[in-house]
Amino acid sequence: MNNTNYTKLPLNPVTDGPNLDMKKIHIKNEKALLVASDGRKEIISHDRAMEFMDELSGLLYGEYIGNSNFIGIFNSKCNLRVDDRRFYVGTVIIMKSTGVGLGSLSDEECEEAYEAYKEGMVTLVSDGHDFTAYEIS
Repeated sequence: MNNTNYTKLPLNPVTDGPNLDMKKIHIKNEKALLVASDGRKEIISHDRAMEFMDELSGLLYGEYIGNSNFIGIFNSKCNLRVDDRRFYVGTVIIMKSTGVGLGSLSDEECEEAYEAYKEGMVTLVSDGHDFTAYEIS
């Protein structure tokens, strides 16, 4: 374990504690998954996922991915409505539900989440051009 000087505690329960910027603290190896409409994927840090969500503030919403415990974080500007069905064209952030919020993914869960998301992908056509989209249930 690598403790730097700013986390060394003086062994005094009255005055010790970390002197850290709480917004910058994260647990190592916590991950989220990005998946684009064309099926490309990238594993990112939990912190990067939170940065994306901060940037999308006011535009994002979450939906369960199929019948899984994974949550897709969607940008509402990327929604399509076709014949009373909802579709998403864009990059989604995928995390897991903890019952009280969003949790990070393990490497194995990243692959499971990707497979679950792919199951909801469909091909749409516009002006003779095919493109993929995720059908939001």
